[in-house]
Order: sequence, then structure tokens, then C-alpha cells
Amino acid sequence: MENVNATEVVQQWLQNFNEVISKNDIPALLELFVQYGWLRDNLIFTWDYRSLEGHVAIKNFLSHADEAEPNETRLSKAKISNIKLASLYGINPGFTPEHLLEGTFTFETPIFTGNGYVLLSPPKGEEKSWKAFTLYVTAAELKGHEEDGAPIGYYDNHAKTWQEVVAEERRKIEEDPHVIVLGAGHNGLGIGARFRQMRRIPTLLIDKSDRTGDVWRHRYPSLTLHTSKAHHAMLYTQPPSNWPRFTPKDKVAYMLEHYATNQELVIWHRSTILPGPVYDPVTKRWTVEVLRDGEKVVVVGAAQTASDICLDLALHDATSVTMVQKTSTIVMSIDLTNKVLDKAWPPGVDPIVGDFRSAGFPFGLAKKFSIAGKDARIAEQKTMLDGLTKAGLKLSEGKEGGGVPVQIFASGTGIDIGAAEQIINGRIKIKSGEPERFTKDGLVFKDGSFLQADAVVFATGYHPVQHTLNPIFGEELSERISPAWGLDEEGETIRNFRPCGHPGLWWATGGFNSVRYYSKPLAIQIKARLLGLVKD
Repeated sequence: MENVNATEVVQQWLQNFNEVISKNDIPALLELFVQYGWLRDNLIFTWDYRSLEGHVAIKNFLSHADEAEPNETRLSKAKISNIKLASLYGINPGFTPEHLLEGTFTFETPIFTGNGYVLLSPPKGEEKSWKAFTLYVTAAELKGHEEDGAPIGYYDNHAKTWQEVVAEERRKIEEDPHVIVLGAGHNGLGIGARFRQMRRIPTLLIDKSDRTGDVWRHRYPSLTLHTSKAHHAMLYTQPPSNWPRFTPKDKVAYMLEHYATNQELVIWHRSTILPGPVYDPVTKRWTVEVLRDGEKVVVVGAAQTASDICLDLALHDATSVTMVQKTSTIVMSIDLTNKVLDKAWPPGVDPIVGDFRSAGFPFGLAKKFSIAGKDARIAEQKTMLDGLTKAGLKLSEGKEGGGVPVQIFASGTGIDIGAAEQIINGRIKIKSGEPERFTKDGLVFKDGSFLQADAVVFATGYHPVQHTLNPIFGEELSERISPAWGLDEEGETIRNFRPCGHPGLWWATGGFNSVRYYSKPLAIQIKARLLGLVKD
């Protein structure tokens, strides 16, 4: 192959290729291949990997047209353009040991930038031109979503610590992963690292092992890789220069573990996918249940404490969480709650102003307003309430329709801080009924139904205050000074911040606003008694 200018030959072939491609001339394109040449396509002509051998196969592949677009062939639809000779990965035009001429090139389509590789066979017999023995075209980048070349660990302005940024990114990925990778071996880790650089595709890796690399640690002691270190280098990194050529299994394990940390990958260990993942063709998303080093938990109760416990369990990856509801629950969204509270206690205003106004608005009157506002309150929360009802939660606005503002002085209320969303999306399941007895692996209900559980939490309301008082004051006195919480016929608290039924004993319970305002009247009452101004 003396006197052959490799660069000129490859450049000429690319010019011919560009010309026939621009004309969508498939017969002319075939003439650029040897009779049994190969075309390999990665995502350019189809969203697939395809390899075609010979003129007939290549012709059939490129001339294929969809029924919806009978005048558009795969070749014409690809719209390949801007073909340029390149030195991709340091490959310059030159001869291979097989006496073929190699060259690389770049090109574009409307949605990709692409890379290409061609091996040219020299002319045979009376032929004058070099022809393609193999032609490979592949998508290099999706335009507008190119791989981010920013180095791992670079943080703008250094306003946050590395740990803070990693924790924040981990939280976002765990809340809404776009990709779940099963297995955190070298393949899973490489995918995770790549996706992280691809404009931060949120990727969650799930692995049954206790640690990254355990798949190698637990193999037989003498195992080493049978490929050299140059072959098994991980994406974006290389083994140290003094690394052994054939890496022992335990070094592989530590290499993978360090790689996961350095690439800031999000991995759930001791985890696996449960059977029955469901794909939604409309949203194009999977619904997947993950068993993540947790328990199956049943929470009995459906008011505030129960919903908070259920939310906590759901967010900390209990395998399944079920809320058992015996009676209907009054629920008020956090948005509406904030709206009501912001009106009474405006942000930026001294809270004593709101305390005073609230104290000046009798609760009996507030109760009437709350009952009258039932329909508007329901309408404002319709989406949430409908979702909870559909999920099986029994709802009400209380006996009189006063909702949370009235019922808060009794029981069975819930201010949603996130549990509603988890109930609606099915992460927290609802079970109606009354538990009757335990079994070794769950809970049996009075209707005969059974619920599997590893742990059961009873969140059925506070114990009567007598349970706390009895050991201290005895049953007789405890009965006299309780209950502490609730309203009398006038709408006042029964014993809170007021005489409770026994001299020298007082109750001070409720929210921050209660003690903020009523601590002063309580102090006055006690002082007056000390001065002898009041007789019990």
C-alpha cells in the first residue's frame, strides 16, 4: 500500500458518502460498500442497535418506510449532514494490520451529533475506488442534553459544603428517580456515573448486598480478574499506575466502593424490587415497590399522630405502611391551615396581636363561623379530599360540621403535612376495621380479615390523664381534676389555665399561643391566692 495517502482516500470516500446521503440515493450508497460489507447503526436510522451484512440487507434496511410516512425511508428520515473527517479518540487515517484503511468522522442529524468509523477495502481487479468494508454510525450526543463535562465535586461559589450538596442531591434523587438500576456491580456503577453526567439524570441504584463490592468480596479467595487493568478501568477513571495487571477480587471490591463514593452515586443497599411492578403507558412511568432493609408496619389509628407516624415510616422506607381506621377522620390541608393561621397571626406582626384578637373572639362564635364555612372549606380542599376518599380513608367534618377548628378540642383530627399525598399515591395504605387479636405474623380484625405486619403501632389517641395522675394523686383526686382538655357548655376550656377542682393544682396545656397569652392570667390567679385575695 505504498504511495497511498490515507487521509486523502478516507476524505474522498466521505465526500462520496456525503453526496449520496444528501440525495437519499440508496443504489449509489450501496456502490460505496463491498458486496458483503457491513453497516452498523446505533440509534441513527432507528432507535435501536442494528447490524446489516451485504447489499441486499443494507438496501432493505435503509429503504424501509413506515406506513404512516410511505414516502420517507429510514435513510431520508435520518437527515444525516455535515459529515467531516475527524480524529476521534486519537484515531487518524491509517492502515490496520489487516491492510484495511481506517478513518473516523463526525456528522449531525436534526437531533443528534454523531460519530462514525469506516474501514475501507482497497480496489479489487479493475476497480479504482476504495469501498467500505464496515461502516459504523452512532449517536454521540442528544442535542440540548449533552453530557455535562463539569467535574465531580465542583460547586458554584462554594457556598455549601460538599456534604451538604451531596445530601441535597441524594434527597432529590430518592424523592423522584427517573431511572432505577438493579444491581450496583461494575455495570450498575458505570451506568449510574454516566447518567449523573448526562445532565444529571436522577438515578437510583438498588443492590441486595450490604456494601458496594460485596458481589466480589464474597467470591472464592483466589479469584483475580482475567483481563488486564487497562481493560477493566471504570468510566471517568483509571487504576493507579502501580496497580497489579490482574486485579485480585478484594481490590476490585474496594475499587468499586471507592468509585461509588467518588462519583457520588445514590445506592440503596440491602434492597430489592418486590414482584409485580406496574407500568403506566400514559405517564410512561413504572410503579415499583422496593424492599429496603425495613419492616412491614401497621399503624392503628387515623388522626394526627397516626398520620405523622405513617408519614415518617413511609419516608424512611418501611416496606409497607398501613393505616388502620376505626372511625371517620377530619382532615385539613396544611395550605388551608396556614391560610387560617396567617389571617389570625399575620407574618411579621407581633404574635401578641393575634393572641389578643383571638381571645377577644369567643370560641362559641368562632364555632358558628366554622360550621357555616363547611362547604367552602371542602371545596377549597376538594382535590386532596377526593384523593383520600378514593384511597379508602373515611372522612367527615365532625358532628356539627365545624371541621378541625372545632374538633381539635375533642379528637379525631388531622392536619396534613404530607401523609395525604402518600395515602393518595398508595405508599400509605388504608384498612378500615377494628383489630381483635395478634398472630405471630400480623393482626386479625373483628370481621375476620388479616393484615400481615412485622410491627404494630397503636396511635389511637392519648391515654386519659388519669393514667398519669393515678400513681401520683390516687384515683379519687385524679377523677376530680380531670379531664384537662375539652370545652364546657360555654365553649371555654374545662380546666386549662383555670381552677381544676382542687386547690393548688392547675393545668396548662395547648399550643404555643395558649401559653403565650394565658400564662399571664394564670400567674395572676396564683398570685391573688397567695395574697389571700381569692378563697377556693
